[in-house]
Amino acid sequence: ALIDMELPSANYLLARESRAYVEISPNDKKPYPWYYEQFCFSQLLELAKSLAPTKRGKAQPGSDFYALNVRNWDEVYKGYDEWAAPVDIDYDGEEMASMKIKVKRLFAAPIVRKLRDFTNSEEFHVLGKKVYVLFIELNSICASSKKDKYDKIEDKSAFRVWRLCTCFGDTNLDGFHDQIINPAMGWRRHYHSYKFIVPTSGATFGPEDSDAVDAWVWAGSNGSYFLNSEDYDLRHVMRKPGHRLGYTYDLGDWWQHNITVVDIVDRGTEVNVGSWLKNAGIEMHSDNQTSWTVAGNELIAGDINCPPEDSRGCNEVGRYESLLEKGKKYVPTEIGINWKEHGIRRAFDFDLKAHQRRFNKATSHKKNPVEGAKTCEISIMCRDDDSDFGSEYRKDSLEAKGLKSKTTGVEFEREYVGKKVTNSKCACCGKIKGTNTGLNLSSCGRCKAVKYCGRDCQRAHWKIHKKNCKPVEPIK
Repeated sequence: ALIDMELPSANYLLARESRAYVEISPNDKKPYPWYYEQFCFSQLLELAKSLAPTKRGKAQPGSDFYALNVRNWDEVYKGYDEWAAPVDIDYDGEEMASMKIKVKRLFAAPIVRKLRDFTNSEEFHVLGKKVYVLFIELNSICASSKKDKYDKIEDKSAFRVWRLCTCFGDTNLDGFHDQIINPAMGWRRHYHSYKFIVPTSGATFGPEDSDAVDAWVWAGSNGSYFLNSEDYDLRHVMRKPGHRLGYTYDLGDWWQHNITVVDIVDRGTEVNVGSWLKNAGIEMHSDNQTSWTVAGNELIAGDINCPPEDSRGCNEVGRYESLLEKGKKYVPTEIGINWKEHGIRRAFDFDLKAHQRRFNKATSHKKNPVEGAKTCEISIMCRDDDSDFGSEYRKDSLEAKGLKSKTTGVEFEREYVGKKVTNSKCACCGKIKGTNTGLNLSSCGRCKAVKYCGRDCQRAHWKIHKKNCKPVEPIK
C-alpha cells in the first residue's frame, strides 16, 4: 500500500519532506496565495486532500478553504490535476509559473520515492513480463456536440473515437506515446508534445527534451513540472485492471485521451473482452475482434479516425465534434498532415488494417528513423471564409517565445522538429530495450540485422526469420 500511486499519507513522508516550505525568492512577485508562504508541505498535503472534487468548476462544501477559489481537480480526467497541488485561480497566470513549479516539486518528492521503491519490488519485475490489454479513447470533451464544457464531459452520446490494443508492461512512457498510442490512434509520430497524468495522485510525466512547437505552452508559460517519461514504464503508473491514465496529445490543440487497463495477462493467454466493451457502451463492427490469443504489441480494434493534426477542419482547437457532426460523407476543405500522410479524407472512413500496418511498423524490432515535420503553418489572427481552420496564435507572441517565423501571406513557417530514432526491440516478442527493463538485446549471429532478448525468442522466430537471414559478407 505504501508504494501505490495514491497521494502519500502523512506517515510515508520523511521528516525533511514534512517540514519543507516553498522556497520564496526575490523574483517571486506578490501577490501569491498566502498558504504557499505560511504552510509547510504536510499542511499543504492536508489542504490538497481536503479539497473535494469540483463539480461544474466549483469546489464543494466541506473544506475549510471552501470560500477560496482553490482547485486541484481535473474534471475531464476525473482525477487530480498536476501533482494535486492546490492552485488558487485568483492567482493564476504566467507570473505565477515559477511559484507553481516550486509547489509541485514538493508534491512530487514523495511520489518519486514511491516510484523508486516500486522499481525495487517483486511486483515491478513480474509486471515487466506481462502484456497489458488497453482501451484508449479520445475524451468526450473533444468529441461532444454539447455547447457547455461540463455537459461535454458527461455526454454519453458523444462520438466514440477509440482503440483496443496490447502492450508490454515494461514499455517506457515515451515509447508508449510514440510507438503505441500515436500509430494506434493515427497521430503523426514525433510531431507534437504530450503529457501523462495519473488521476489518483496527479503525478505528471512528459518528454524532458522536446523541440515541438507546442511544448512551451505547457512546460514554460503554464508552470508545469513533470518527470521524464523515458525514465518510467507503463507498469509504474498502471498496475491492475481498471487503473486509468490521462494522456494529452498536442499541448496546443489539447487532444485529451482516457487510457484504461482492461486486463493484464501472460503472452499466449486467450482473452475475451466482449463483455467489457459492451459495458463500456462500445458498438463492435464485424471486422473488430473481441477474443484472441495475446502475442505482444498488437492493435486489435477501433472506430473513427483521430482528428486531423493542427485542428485543420475542426473550426477551433480541440473541437473534433465540429467536423464529426457534419456527417459520414463530409470531406473538410483542409486536412491535417496525419490525414494527408495516411490518405484519409473522411473522419468515419476508419481503416483498421491500414492502422494495424502502421502500428506494426512502429512496434517492429528495427530502429525506425522518423522524420518530424519540418514546418508548421498557423494562420495569424485571421480566417479565410473558405477555410475550416482558424487560430488564435499571433506571430509576435510566438517570436517572443524565441520561435523564428517568416510571414507568407497570412501564415508563418517554423522549422522545429528533427529526426527521432526509436528504441530497439526483440524481433520475436517485441520487448523494448528501455531504461528500466534491464533488457540486453543481442543481434542474430548470422545476419546481424535483427535483435533478440534471448535464445528462446531467437528459436521461436527462426521459422519466420530464416528466409530473410543472409550472412554478412566480410569486409575486404
